[in-house]
Amino acid sequence: MAELPGFRIYLTEHHDGRLTGVLMRWKEYWIDQPPPSGYGRDEAEVQEELEARIHEARATGEDLGRYLWTERFETRRVSLSVHPATMVDTLPVVGHRVTPLRPSFAWSKLESGAFRVMLPRWGWWSLFEDLDDVAPVLEALIGGALHGKDPRWLYEFREQHGERVIPWRPERLIGAADKKKPRDDLGDFPELGRVADEWVTRARRKKLPLVVGEDDISEVITRLVIEGPQPILLVGAPGVGKTAALRKVAARLSKDKRAPRLWSTSAERILAGMVYLGMWQERCLAITEELAEDGDYLYAGRLSSLCRPLGGGGTLAEALEGPITGRDIGFIAECSEAELVHCQRAQPSLVNACRLIRVPEAKADRMLELLETYQLRTRTRAVLDPQSLGRAVRYLDRYVPGTRFPGKAFAFLDWLRLENESARARHLDPAATTRAFADYTGLPVELISDARGATADHIKERLGRGVIGQGHACAVAGRVLARFKAGMNDPGRPLGALFFVGPTGVGKTELAKELARYMFGDPTRMARFDMAEYAHRGAARRLLEVGDGVVSLATRLAAQPLSLVLFDEIEKAHPEVHDLLLGVLDEGRLTDVDGRLIDARMTLFVMTSNLGADAAPPIGFGDDPGDAGDPARSAHLGAVRAHFRPEFFGRFDHVVPFRHLTPEDVAQIVDLELKKLRTRRGFTQRRITLRVDPAVRAWLADHGYHRSFGARPLRRLIEEAIVSPVAVAMAEDPSLQDRELVVSLDRGVPRVR
Repeated sequence: MAELPGFRIYLTEHHDGRLTGVLMRWKEYWIDQPPPSGYGRDEAEVQEELEARIHEARATGEDLGRYLWTERFETRRVSLSVHPATMVDTLPVVGHRVTPLRPSFAWSKLESGAFRVMLPRWGWWSLFEDLDDVAPVLEALIGGALHGKDPRWLYEFREQHGERVIPWRPERLIGAADKKKPRDDLGDFPELGRVADEWVTRARRKKLPLVVGEDDISEVITRLVIEGPQPILLVGAPGVGKTAALRKVAARLSKDKRAPRLWSTSAERILAGMVYLGMWQERCLAITEELAEDGDYLYAGRLSSLCRPLGGGGTLAEALEGPITGRDIGFIAECSEAELVHCQRAQPSLVNACRLIRVPEAKADRMLELLETYQLRTRTRAVLDPQSLGRAVRYLDRYVPGTRFPGKAFAFLDWLRLENESARARHLDPAATTRAFADYTGLPVELISDARGATADHIKERLGRGVIGQGHACAVAGRVLARFKAGMNDPGRPLGALFFVGPTGVGKTELAKELARYMFGDPTRMARFDMAEYAHRGAARRLLEVGDGVVSLATRLAAQPLSLVLFDEIEKAHPEVHDLLLGVLDEGRLTDVDGRLIDARMTLFVMTSNLGADAAPPIGFGDDPGDAGDPARSAHLGAVRAHFRPEFFGRFDHVVPFRHLTPEDVAQIVDLELKKLRTRRGFTQRRITLRVDPAVRAWLADHGYHRSFGARPLRRLIEEAIVSPVAVAMAEDPSLQDRELVVSLDRGVPRVR
């Protein structure tokens, strides 16, 4: 039963009736002095001597708070059997004779239902689920330690009479012990102050982010934290609320002045600035020493990051494992189910020592209530009514599958609040919610709105504005996106897997950019990987690497799963890379080197290749490579099938052949590039218009196309023939503005005037 904080004295009675009393403490340090003790004819004399010892301990700066308890203790005696040592022909051996022991232990029942069991005479304690398990554990512990030892050691475990625990609450001492160090005083934690934030103090000051809703998880964690330092591992998918649960724990602890602190950090913060050999190990040692001072807790974020091998050998988990498993410090980390398997293999002793708490996803029927409460408490200027909230939840469920509720819903509302911070207060109807979600994800309204149409032909026409001469390829891409809009794409696979094959410089990469521009409004949402850089053994692992400053397929998809990934010249990649992509293209998931599962079901994968280009017919043949009997299509498909294994070829949704460009195509590309040129800042800022004569456009089309390189030389030619002369003129004459510049041919060479 909990009561006001006070001391607990473990009393033993001697044969002459005198008493020895030892103060019990809930925290032992690595190098520790024996606890204060007293001897007297009765309890009053023992307490008088203990008071003197407490004053001495306080004078030396000892933390008296670890002697304060809110629990009541009872004692129980157990019977054990040991085999002390004996001699056989001058050799010490484990004796056959069995010696019985009857030591006592103290126990108390915690709020969580567990039992704290202590052997105060030897400074040992542990937590048990059932008191009936104490006897066999103590027999193994004490009996094992004494087997084969000197029989005189048994005297230390002799039976004592009158063993009991009494409460003692001298007010003049309790105040001093309880006020030893203000919990909000963080000045004695220099290393933790550099790498962590103390959440309990921040909660007292109302500085933690808002958390809504009540749950049993945070209550369970709070009880465990109050019991004393122990390792806790929260297991759940991203977005279920693991971090939010700990913020609730901090809020609960903030109401208790004696509660342990909760320091929040991450592997990246611990390693920041640690550039020389041994620096991060020293930092870990300093952190554990500061945490052990008051029995505080360290929340280290993702456990998989702690298990990541570091340069020079070792991991953060290995450096922290001793104090964690020895319960010198409290420890909390989080992981997903997939990461748990990875960490179990990498650091089994640490994971096995942790108390696993699984955090489930919020129930769907509670989402609207949670979101309404969150809106109300954040005082957002853009308020969604219940119908709009329901629409937002449906959008998030479909288009953001890699993160769970309620985290992804709160993230959307936070973004909406920041976007409207300076706007007038308003209510968003369902149509406005659709537009807001389109801005949030980058997806066009016509793709996500049921009220707007987007046929495959319409999408083809949009893509064809930026990709000239590849009507069949644009049509295939349009059908893929139309399938996505209709909700008919396979939810267990990526959004699409397109294989663009054809000659160099005919628009394969350009179509990938146009897809990214159409889908997300920004071509930079395309992650491009040159597969010639992944041609060697071991290259597949580079795609899965994570860490500070690392750019890989795993980091790009983790940061933005709603994106387009381009694998350029995929045929040059090592077969190990193809093996890796088998799972990605089939299930829309990959696992990084830390064991983290990354969702790629909202990613459009595009692969390009030149396979079969040499065998394709020249210009004028196969104008429509979509025809089944087209020679170019047959050449490309045959080359692709011959190069890749059937199981990899079977992962492509479409193999899309690109044809050679015709002179008419090149002329249109010239016009398109000149149109883009006119939008550059130098022209718009100076209000300069550019007119290019037809003869110059024809000259650019003729000199900017090459059979082997397609239209790739065109951009460089425009830069050299038009952009450079104009830039020189602008730099020389600051007054050059509000004019029309004309580019014409002069003796067969473009001139700007």
